[in-house]
Formats: sequence, C-alpha cells, structure tokens
Amino acid sequence: SPLLLAALNNDRSLIFMDILAAGFMLLFIIIESVADNQLFRFQQEKKKPDKKDNKYKKSLKNGFLSEGMWKYARHPNFASEQAIWISFYFFGVAASGKLINITLAGAVLLVLIFAGSTIMTEGISSKKYPEYFVHQKEVPKFIPKIKR
Repeated sequence: SPLLLAALNNDRSLIFMDILAAGFMLLFIIIESVADNQLFRFQQEKKKPDKKDNKYKKSLKNGFLSEGMWKYARHPNFASEQAIWISFYFFGVAASGKLINITLAGAVLLVLIFAGSTIMTEGISSKKYPEYFVHQKEVPKFIPKIKR
C-alpha cells in the first residue's frame, strides 16, 4: 500500500504527484458518488407505480439509465472506481519513486475486474432492453466524448 511504501521511503517528502493524485482521487470519489446516487434514484423511480412526474422519463421509458452523468458514459460509476484505484497507484509511485511498485497490482486487477463486470452487465442489458443496443453505439462505455 502507499502508506507502507511511504514508511519504507520516509526520506521522501510530499511532491507534486501526491497532490495531483489526491486531487484526482477526490474528484473521482465525487463523480462516483453522484453517479451511484443517480442510479439509486433511477432504480427507486423504476419501482414506483406512477411514473408520470419522475425525473428520469426517457430512462424509465427505455428501462435503463441514460440521463444525468449516464448520458455521457454508460458506466460513470465503474469508470470512476477504476480511476480511484489508478490514483491510488500514483500515490505508490510518489511514495516509492518507482513506476513499478506493489500498488500497480491493485490498479491492474481492479481494472480487469471492472472490465469483466462491464461485459456481463452490458450483455444483460442488451438482452433485456431493445434500445440498449442503440445506446451502446451512441454513448461511450467509460470515457465521455469531449464533443458531442
């Protein structure tokens, strides 16, 4: 962990990469929280019998969330979680001064786990919701397009 690397390399002071990694980690925690909250609210609205005055009308019609952060990326929460772990890796780089360090394993494994989870969830959504195929063509999986 970065704390262990920092303890082993206690002669190193905070560097710009520490600050950058912390800033990105905080940003991605906020993005993941907002995306998860939007998904939770959508799922709650989906269960309501009267769907007329709900916030996610288009999404409720299609059956899957495609509004809020979800109109820019199909999995903003997964993307943010992966980015948090990549930020964690950069703390390890800052602490050890080495690109190859123990924190790389965690970041790589989490990216692989989320890649597999995404394949599974996309398969389920594609079979369950006919419009999801169109959504996949229009909206990037993880990294939003700068210009739409």
